[in-house]
Order: sequence, then C-alpha cells, then structure tokens
Amino acid sequence: PVLFKRLAANRPDSKNLNIALWSSMGGRELHTSKVFGHASLKPELMVSKPEDSFTVLCLTWDIVVQTGVHVDLLSLDVEGAELEVINGMSRSLPDVICVEHPQSGIENLERALRNLVNESEGSFGYTLDKLTDHNAFFVKKKSPDPPPTSR
Repeated sequence: PVLFKRLAANRPDSKNLNIALWSSMGGRELHTSKVFGHASLKPELMVSKPEDSFTVLCLTWDIVVQTGVHVDLLSLDVEGAELEVINGMSRSLPDVICVEHPQSGIENLERALRNLVNESEGSFGYTLDKLTDHNAFFVKKKSPDPPPTSR
C-alpha cells in the first residue's frame, strides 16, 4: 500500500519489509479506514471506523528471520495486534522492540515481552527501557535475572 512507500521513504537507511506479522501463517483480512495510516488485522481495536478490507498473507516473525538475520530494532505499529505478533516470536529476537502502545496501558505487552526467552541465543526476555506518550521501548536482556535472595 501507499503507507509502506511513505515509510520506506522516511527510513532510507533501514531495511523495510512490506509484510503482515501475526502469530500464525495464513491469509487474514487487513481492514483500512479513510484516516491515512489506520489499518489493522483487528478491526474491533481500530480508533477510526473500518471502511474497506483486503486479504494479506501473514507470516510469523520466526518465518521472516529463519535465515538467521540479525535485527537491531523492530518497530511495531500494528493497531492492537501486538500480542499476536509477539506470540509468533521465539528466535533471532531483535535487540530493541519499539511498540506503539494503546493509551489504556501496556501491562499485557510488558508481561509478554518479559517472558520472551530464548536462552540458547542468549536472550532472557525484555525490560521496559523508556515509555513515551505513544511508544514503549523494550531492550533485550543479555543475562537471566538473579535468583531471589532469602533473608
């Protein structure tokens, strides 16, 4: 879509992928609205009214990175489908994940990323590093949390 072309133009030094991420592979309806940039695989969570839809092929994160590519930053702006994307992630995890978050809070998102662990790759979940009005920045932990100490 037009939105991807604008994204790529705004990030010329990045490798931008025009794909739909989800927790499983297959076709899903992408719903769009008249508001530029408002589209979602979960129309019930859209801020603006869905006006149209078309089928897109969804891939999981693990399928996209199966070649072992290293990703420094994953920027997620998926209009309410954040947990679906995270549920499709288990390997080649990015160093930093930036998520446009809902105003209602990020507790479920924070819990899911804290539990996203792949010890064989040296990834021990994520910690919330910075929270702005619209974005949450999570950084991959390189070591496990120390065991609790008893007193």
